[in-house]
Amino acid sequence: MENQIIYNSESVFDGPLKVNSCGIQHLSLKDYDTLRKNGRVDYTFLYIQKGRGSYEVNGETFSLEQGDLLIYPPKTRQHFSFKQIDDTTSFWSHFSGEYCDMLGLKLGGEPAKIHFENSSHFESTFKRMITACYLKATHWKIACEGYQMVLLSIVANELASNAEKSYRLNNKGLETVLTQMYFNLHLPIDIDHYAKLCNVSRDRFAHIFKEKIGMPPYRYQLKLRIERAIDLLQNTDISVSECARVVGFENVSYFCRIFKKVTGNSPSYYKK
Repeated sequence: MENQIIYNSESVFDGPLKVNSCGIQHLSLKDYDTLRKNGRVDYTFLYIQKGRGSYEVNGETFSLEQGDLLIYPPKTRQHFSFKQIDDTTSFWSHFSGEYCDMLGLKLGGEPAKIHFENSSHFESTFKRMITACYLKATHWKIACEGYQMVLLSIVANELASNAEKSYRLNNKGLETVLTQMYFNLHLPIDIDHYAKLCNVSRDRFAHIFKEKIGMPPYRYQLKLRIERAIDLLQNTDISVSECARVVGFENVSYFCRIFKKVTGNSPSYYKK
């Protein structure tokens, strides 16, 4: 019992909020690996107070560092592990109730990780809840539920803040990307550069771009090139070969082939 404090068992509560169990784990005696294939029927908070670990989702492994909170919704597969050498200390709680909907609406049935840059308030509240459970003073269950409610409100605000920040960064970045793509349509597309503008990974950028614009970045650049080519062919005396060069095609034959594939007509059609 020195490394783990437990009360109650796994259950679903149809009232406002109930803490089924909570505690502290000092993971320094051996390597630990926890796998719950079907998860639990309640919510799980796993907070890294010291050390590090990892967790797995759909075959992909992610790191857990000091200040990270891992959240599992009900009935979600749980797989996390810790190495003895990292001397990790974690706080955990399992809880259920109507107030958990504020989390459920934002997690979408998937595990979520939050990193607290300033974790002092969250950590101290978590400690108070575990202490209240351990001491079992008068009204200790109410105290535990109150502390868990505070933790829920902190997490809900953090999730909302992260979502808003991500939306703002992604959309502001995308505006810059679209502008640069328009003015640099004659240049090879630089996905890594555009991903940095949106403060996301290369794969995440491609996903966001397609979600927001409706097509992949390469296809969108091609669309811009063809639209610009049509405008030049219709409204200037530019030759087909010069038009191809201006919109980023060094090979005229390739330009004509792609142009006809996209528009259904040859470039010379727009010169008439």
